[in-house]
Amino acid sequence: MTPEEIRSANQAKVDVFFAKYTAERADLFAEDALCVYPFCGDTTEVDGVHGREAIRATFAHGMTVFHPFEYFDVQVFSTQDPDVFWGDVKSRGKQTREGETIDVYNKYVFFFRFRDGLIAEMREYYNPILALRANHCAYEMPGWFAKAPAK
Repeated sequence: MTPEEIRSANQAKVDVFFAKYTAERADLFAEDALCVYPFCGDTTEVDGVHGREAIRATFAHGMTVFHPFEYFDVQVFSTQDPDVFWGDVKSRGKQTREGETIDVYNKYVFFFRFRDGLIAEMREYYNPILALRANHCAYEMPGWFAKAPAK
């Protein structure tokens, strides 16, 4: 395959990833794939979720917590490497934890690296401030930008 054919086939899989919020998205991943969630509290102490079946279980769990859920305003960017993509994405839906259902909204940057037509690595960077707000968590942000000197 030419680099453009590889890029096109890989981008089609990224498009499927964002179009369906199902555990079957794990089928897009290599057997030994790695998913990293840098801002997710229960995965920051480990180096990610390893392997397609663990990824499938993570996706299935996510569907129990976030339902309904959808990605929208999806923009996928290819790179010079036909196996590397970035996504700029928003999400909305409902989150249920401990019997409480809340509206959720977030913004993401996703990184995808393919190997042999399957996702070998994915990183999901989301806005942790929006997640804290949605979950009614107390937090205090420094006002660095608000305190910038006027010109």
